[in-house]
Amino acid sequence: MQLYRYFAIHLLLKYDILKVLSPYFSLILKNDGVMDINLISKALAHPLRRQILLWLKYPEQYFSQLNVCTESNSVGVCAGHIEKKGHVAQSTMSKHLAILQNSGLVEVRKYGQWSYFSRNEVIIEQYINDLKDTL
Repeated sequence: MQLYRYFAIHLLLKYDILKVLSPYFSLILKNDGVMDINLISKALAHPLRRQILLWLKYPEQYFSQLNVCTESNSVGVCAGHIEKKGHVAQSTMSKHLAILQNSGLVEVRKYGQWSYFSRNEVIIEQYINDLKDTL
């Protein structure tokens, strides 16, 4: 099953289909709602992705000058603002955000052509608790 999921993710990323199907595909990636610890651990392996999670934890501190969102901090941070903060190419940041989203660590809300990212605190808490229980 893992090989099938890896192959499916690879194809979706390669052909940029993941952006369209991500709300539906995320259910498959989480094994019917169960947190995938290995997927989360791999997502946390890159320092920029850990930095993104920190930025999203305190958006008012890290994105105060960028007009964090349209209505309130509960909407999230625009992908373009995260890209500017990360000082990487748009395609690179898009891949990092997709990995975080597919692992369940962040949630995305789309408003027209804009995508707003926020942390998934429930999954993060479950992951931390699982690490405490198993290590």
